Amino acid sequence: MCWSREATACPCCQGQLHKIGEDVSEALDIIPAILRVLRTVRPKYGCRRCTDGVIQVKVLPRLIESGMASTAPVSHVVVSKFAWYLPLYRQVQILAGQGVHLDRATLAGWVKRAAWWLRSLYALQLRTIQAASRLFCDETPMPVLDSGRHRPRICQFWAHAMDDRPWGGPSPPAVAYVFADGRGTAEIARQLKGFSGILQVAGYAAYKALTRDHGGAIQLAFCLAHARRKFVEVYKTTSRRSRAK
Repeated sequence: MCWSREATACPCCQGQLHKIGEDVSEALDIIPAILRVLRTVRPKYGCRRCTDGVIQVKVLPRLIESGMASTAPVSHVVVSKFAWYLPLYRQVQILAGQGVHLDRATLAGWVKRAAWWLRSLYALQLRTIQAASRLFCDETPMPVLDSGRHRPRICQFWAHAMDDRPWGGPSPPAVAYVFADGRGTAEIARQLKGFSGILQVAGYAAYKALTRDHGGAIQLAFCLAHARRKFVEVYKTTSRRSRAK
């Protein structure tokens, strides 16, 4: 901020003040997202003498072929949905509040197309993770809406991760998720086909069966947090017995 000459004049003698220090204050500010229309003008050129065709620069490719959205709003919708858990119908409401009226099916089409573009990158990341000598794996239930049923179908999200940062190892941190209908031994065996090394897991029986079918190529390293649960269970059980006596 600039100060006027009047502000640097002495209130007593009107002499020029000289700087002897400063105070700095900060305030958190925000610039809301700006929606804009990018207009591309492509002139057409023709020859007056030969009149043999028209010359025009080709249109630049877009993330959504023949779509009306650039890469930025598509990325914004995908990140808002999967990173910040903002459903598409709420994003439609937010956009409408900013003067842009879109159908939820349109945003769903953007998400689907973005997933198509990212599919090869996802496959590469999963292969890179599973090529490591140390791998973490865990599964969690994922309810899925099933048309014709009165309740959701319980599927699974499997997490495959590697992270050597705690001990300064060479592997960079990475995680990839695999969607599956079940959580049995056959399913995890299919996902880890070709993997050999240390597999850090919980005490789930499917992982133990996996090691028996791989001829020692996979060694299990159990999670200490899950091992602690066993001690807690023993403590609670023995404590109840002691109080009962």
